[in-house]
Amino acid sequence: MAAAVLAILFLILIGRRITKSGPGTGTPAGRFTGWVSLTLVIVVILGLVNLPETLHVIGGFLGGIKTAASGLLNFLGRF
Repeated sequence: MAAAVLAILFLILIGRRITKSGPGTGTPAGRFTGWVSLTLVIVVILGLVNLPETLHVIGGFLGGIKTAASGLLNFLGRF
């Protein structure tokens, strides 16, 4: 359950950073590319240090998104 919460909070944080506009912030597509690139670089560095643990974290993140999405669909399906 904690992985679902952390995964969604991470996606919300990235979404807020991407949609935030102002002078000198760039385009939304550029900000999205930058955040995805930064996330991938961090994952690759962590993978070089400890691959099994990194794969476990990625699996937990994806499992958290799956849990959150299925919970949302169950909630919306009750209407």
